[in-house]
Amino acid sequence: MANRSPDLRQEMQSVFKGAKLPTNPAIAVKIVRLADEPASTADQFADVIRVDVALSARLLEMANSVLFGQRVPVTNIKRAVTLLGLRRIRMVALGFQLMAHLDRLGSCPFDLKLFWQQSVVRACLARELAAAIVPSFVEEAFVVGLLQDSGILLLVQILGDDYAELYGSGQLTPTSFYLAEKERFRYHHLEAIRALAEEWNLPNTISGPMGQHHCPASLGQDASDVARLSAVSYFVGSLPLADGQTPAESESGLGEYANQTMGLSDDDLIDRLARAGEAYRHVAALLPELLPDELDVMELLDAANRHLCRAASEAEQRVEAIEADRDRIRREQSQLKSALGQYRDRAAHDPLTRLLNRGALMDAMLACLREVCDRNLTVSVYFLDIDDFKIINDEFGHHVGDEVLRILAGAVSEVVVNGGFAGRYGGEEFIIVIPALDEDDARQRGRMLLDTVRGTALGGPCPPRSLTCSVGAVWGRPGTTTSPADLFALTDELMYKAKVGGKDRCCFKSLEKDEVTVLTSNSEMTETGILGLPDDGREVTSEDLRELAEELNCSEPARFATMRKRERHSLLASCEVKCFAGGSTDLRSYAGHVRNISMGGVGLVTTRPLIRGEPVEVVIQPHSEPGQVLYIGGLVAFCRHVRSGMYEVGIQLLLQAREPIFTLGESSAPGQQLDWVIEALRESHGLDEPLQESA
Repeated sequence: MANRSPDLRQEMQSVFKGAKLPTNPAIAVKIVRLADEPASTADQFADVIRVDVALSARLLEMANSVLFGQRVPVTNIKRAVTLLGLRRIRMVALGFQLMAHLDRLGSCPFDLKLFWQQSVVRACLARELAAAIVPSFVEEAFVVGLLQDSGILLLVQILGDDYAELYGSGQLTPTSFYLAEKERFRYHHLEAIRALAEEWNLPNTISGPMGQHHCPASLGQDASDVARLSAVSYFVGSLPLADGQTPAESESGLGEYANQTMGLSDDDLIDRLARAGEAYRHVAALLPELLPDELDVMELLDAANRHLCRAASEAEQRVEAIEADRDRIRREQSQLKSALGQYRDRAAHDPLTRLLNRGALMDAMLACLREVCDRNLTVSVYFLDIDDFKIINDEFGHHVGDEVLRILAGAVSEVVVNGGFAGRYGGEEFIIVIPALDEDDARQRGRMLLDTVRGTALGGPCPPRSLTCSVGAVWGRPGTTTSPADLFALTDELMYKAKVGGKDRCCFKSLEKDEVTVLTSNSEMTETGILGLPDDGREVTSEDLRELAEELNCSEPARFATMRKRERHSLLASCEVKCFAGGSTDLRSYAGHVRNISMGGVGLVTTRPLIRGEPVEVVIQPHSEPGQVLYIGGLVAFCRHVRSGMYEVGIQLLLQAREPIFTLGESSAPGQQLDWVIEALRESHGLDEPLQESA
């Protein structure tokens, strides 16, 4: 019951009072109560019915109709009750009594006879549909169809001419009228019929479906009879009985609702409409004062049939449109998938050489390391740099240099086997990665790279000269703590040794041996020693780092100073660089030297290659404050190899403290040691979580 129903019932009672009518149809109520009492007898029904002469006459007329085919006329109420059955008596008495009372509610400013004709048509159709999907409720279905729109008659009395004109115009289908009255008036006819049903004390099997006839019911396999009757009420109450009316959008699916929810085919609906027309003629004979002869009910049923056919056609068109949309969406998905693949391909490949670019190399190397570690395989990494490439650009132009790079990229790719890959690391530098080679094959691939570059025919606009390259190579089982940046930096350093050692050669290192083998086309020479040493064989010292820092400060072009967003100050100071080995929590320290600092970052040189985005801690002990230590935490912004064993690094400053950042001491809980690293990575990747305050 809606929240406004108490107010509506009060207005309804005032209408009844003004019409000088009782608040409920007494005869009908008595009959309903008798029908609900299992011990009731035909004599008791006959005694009640005899009080209403009109009802008695109609029941006798019905019992004597051709519908029951009696050879001997039925002349008494008791026999009529026995013949018709208590259920039919109950429904007929209830329907006729309530119709009689509604007809006496006052003068209606629209065609009342047409209203009742349509109501009886809906009642007959409801009974025919119920016979198919809820046969135990066929008589209840008749009353539901007959009275479900009776709330309109009540609202005409309460809401006046505006409401009567909206309904009487005949321009709206049942559903569109229901939507319009909900928008324009304070009550709608579903609320009115619910109020009437409560006032008349109708059973829920009738009042429930009757008060929900514009609400589609969903029917599962275990749906109750009342739910099935509600589905009949919705279909009958929503079906237009006239052409040219403005429909609601939901009405186009009415035929589909009958097919899918009620389980009725299109042929079933046509058959039920025809049967409803036959049933209407029998009922009309009992109600001549309500159902005029001049109105042809078949016109109403034909209009309903045309609507269902039109709705079915529209449903088919919608299905075709949906299929077309689905095909279009599939084509668009295919195109988007193809475009995404092309975008990913362009994003991962260098536009000049079509080899993997630097970022894609890192990703591919990481995936390769995971696979070789899982399968205990070897990996071979080659860092190739074209010798004297600057001369080609200077003498012949960059367009010629680009053509040389493109030709050599194709030649270098021919060396790749075993599902490996090649990429352009930057400028004239290439990286080749090949898994699952033994050591002899790995050495041979290094020589093949030298021979391939030397033997490549350039042609066209390229210079009439042979090219050579310097290669750094690493082979072995990398282990779970080895990172792509570590291997690339190591091969870069080996390439630098090959370059300063005479070019056109490959410096090859096995991860299982502490030696470097220099490979040429025709010879092989072993150099024992540790990588990371300067050219004269000495270990990198703090003085070496300081000199490099000073040299970089002096050689930096002055013109870049005006381009910086933040002022940078030269600051030469020894430092310690702390980072994690191979992405683990194993903290390691390396010697370094600060060369400059600004509000946004720190520039330094160190003995360890660092990965972009890697969290590091720089520990500085200022000369001006003996005993005082400054701890700077940040992320690696860039790292480049400068000379053997030394790297220039830029650190994006995130926080600074007077206490250690990576670790708060030996007694600290492990969970307290890396919080700032997690927060720093969140900030660097633009995540939404707020940073916690650090010391």
